[in-house]
Amino acid sequence: MMKYLTLIRHAKSSWDQAGLADHDRPLNERGVRNAPVVARFLARTYLGANGIPAIIPQPDRLVSSTALRARSTAELMLTDLGVDAGRLLLDGRVYHAEPRALLQVVREFDDAWNHVIMFGHNPGMSDFADQLLRRRAIDEMPTCAAAVIELPWETWGAATWNQARLIGYVTPKLIEKRFPDGHEPRPMEPPPDFRVNDPRELVTSASVRQGAVPQGIGAETVRSRGFNLRELVLGAIRSRDSRCLELRIMSGVWCLVS
Repeated sequence: MMKYLTLIRHAKSSWDQAGLADHDRPLNERGVRNAPVVARFLARTYLGANGIPAIIPQPDRLVSSTALRARSTAELMLTDLGVDAGRLLLDGRVYHAEPRALLQVVREFDDAWNHVIMFGHNPGMSDFADQLLRRRAIDEMPTCAAAVIELPWETWGAATWNQARLIGYVTPKLIEKRFPDGHEPRPMEPPPDFRVNDPRELVTSASVRQGAVPQGIGAETVRSRGFNLRELVLGAIRSRDSRCLELRIMSGVWCLVS
């Protein structure tokens, strides 16, 4: 099985306590509020919460920087992610780590784990995500942003640069923009069935029925053979010249996040 790595920058932290060591800075009110929101979105969009089929495996471990703001972000997400507190691991090497150091941490993960969520800091976390991907797609990650990444290897030790694929990307602002009233994603009326035989038909399409699709989506997520779009899950992509969109079309569940 391929490995899945979700990278999350810690939620918004407080600078109110003068003289407090950087390592010990807590989350502010906004950070405390945003962390569970992002966790619920990840759980309900990718992990099979609410009875919707999961796109990726459940998290086997949460690995966090030892800094209070990163650890607190992870702890606030545990319940909504459905992860027991005993699966949260603290690793001092993740604190303000550069991409090369983060890669080494990943290479040492237990191969029995298929999905790990890592909580860290910028600029290292954003740079790490961008360098992992075979197509550059991540600018600076804002606080509490999450990048869901598929690694094309069966062992963590094989991880290297420019080979991974971005499955999804979300930020608190994107969720707030799509759901300003605070409601969770709800199933929508699915579009009529239709089939395409060539992924390029999706890549060059300006829209898919009710939902706009950015250029390039589908090139790495659809099969070369015909498929039914109502049974297909397309992950979000974000590039430097397109907005982050997510389209889920799956047996009557259709959710567009932009």
